[in-house]
Amino acid sequence: MYDSRITIECVTNGYILRYRDPKVAEKNRNRGGGCCHVPWQDPEVSVAIETEEKLITALQTLLPKLRESEAKDNDYDTALADALADVSGTDTPEE
Repeated sequence: MYDSRITIECVTNGYILRYRDPKVAEKNRNRGGGCCHVPWQDPEVSVAIETEEKLITALQTLLPKLRESEAKDNDYDTALADALADVSGTDTPEE
């Protein structure tokens, strides 16, 4: 499951915005296996932001991307649960 948490830390000269990059998380999920697979990357991002205005602008850009990624992640979780249910011969677990 994708972690769509955002953390904002106040520092002396502004803010630190932390989040998990949806694009990197997607690459990690779809990187495949074998000898020539793409290496895993840490999706955790930390960005220094100087002003509240720039922080708000960054959040306005980031929030829709996180929502979109969260929806894709739910689709992935559902497909995985269905596949595991097919393999085990049981019904898909209810949430």
